Amino acid sequence: MYKLRFILQTPLSIYMLYTSLFRAFCLTLPLIISFSMSLYAVETQVFRESVRARGMGSAFTAAANDEMVLYYNPANLRSVRHNSFELLGGSLAVNDRTLRIAEDLKGNDSSSTEYQLSRLTGEKLFLEGNLSGLSLVTQRFGFGFSGKTLLDVQLRNPVVPYLDVKAYVQMGGIGGIAWSFWDYELDIGIALKGIHRQGIDRKFRLFDPVLIEAANENDTTKLEKEFSKETRFAPDLGITYHLDEIHNLATKLSLTVQQIGGMDFENAGYLPMQINLGASTSSELKGIDVVMAVDYHDLLNAQDLNPDGQFYSFRHLKLGAEAGFLQLFNGHPLFAFRFGWEGSYMAYGASLNLYGLKLDYAQWGEEIGDYAGDKEDRRTMLQASLIF
Repeated sequence: MYKLRFILQTPLSIYMLYTSLFRAFCLTLPLIISFSMSLYAVETQVFRESVRARGMGSAFTAAANDEMVLYYNPANLRSVRHNSFELLGGSLAVNDRTLRIAEDLKGNDSSSTEYQLSRLTGEKLFLEGNLSGLSLVTQRFGFGFSGKTLLDVQLRNPVVPYLDVKAYVQMGGIGGIAWSFWDYELDIGIALKGIHRQGIDRKFRLFDPVLIEAANENDTTKLEKEFSKETRFAPDLGITYHLDEIHNLATKLSLTVQQIGGMDFENAGYLPMQINLGASTSSELKGIDVVMAVDYHDLLNAQDLNPDGQFYSFRHLKLGAEAGFLQLFNGHPLFAFRFGWEGSYMAYGASLNLYGLKLDYAQWGEEIGDYAGDKEDRRTMLQASLIF
């Protein structure tokens, strides 16, 4: 009964959407098979993402210095310019395919609807909502709390069609501390994160009894058993080295080890241990703060971003830059513009800081194909937060 209560408590839109997809999948199998596509994409799994980082192509390992620093590199607490307190924040991310789904499902007869549904083969439906609050970041320590709701559904068809479903609700917190050594040239930070997640991360095959009973018989008994509710903890380690030999060009080299030991949520997904490398520079040019960064994520390929066996790939490479105008009391500029290159796709973003009310926008491309540059999934994220 507790799993049934969880399903009822899960945001209704998530549950209804992927249940509807199950039904559509069963009803349109002949057409789906005829539109066969071979896709096996793996996406990076993270605790929480920064809109600012996304606008910079996720090149944020060395560049992080704001209220999101603990989620990327705890050593960079020492790079925070101003103490920052986030009272409340919320963001929404969606991909272009989800925005177009209503148009694609238009049709006056069942054959037209089935044809439109068959076009979802190989595509991804993605919707993510985040809520954060009571986060404090200083040059010595910081902490933060956040919640996340994710719907990630892809209809795959390498040989026989199946649904790849990720849908969960999670709450979590993170806290960390940092120290400086060697006359402030070396920063070391540690953080501890805890996540409570409820949901499902599963592939539903063609003749899966769970899918058939949920779609055709309105019986969710087996589906309820697939949901997991787990709480996991894991430490992070960050190291940053400062190179200050060049005038007006503060350079940092960083290494982070995230989710040390991994975080296994059983049927609700897995966050593996990940090693990231990053370098960044920051300078001031006639009142404009300029940041440039480059990252190489998941050095040991723990996320299996290259299922074809290729160890190194452009999917790991991130490039980004930011220009900020007029720094305010909360550590953010009044205006900021960003762009980046993530894998094979462009990213860009902007922010407006209205003396405490901060508005952020980012758009980027996520790889959902077999290799970098194969198949792009464009995504957009909007965020509003109160930061003092």
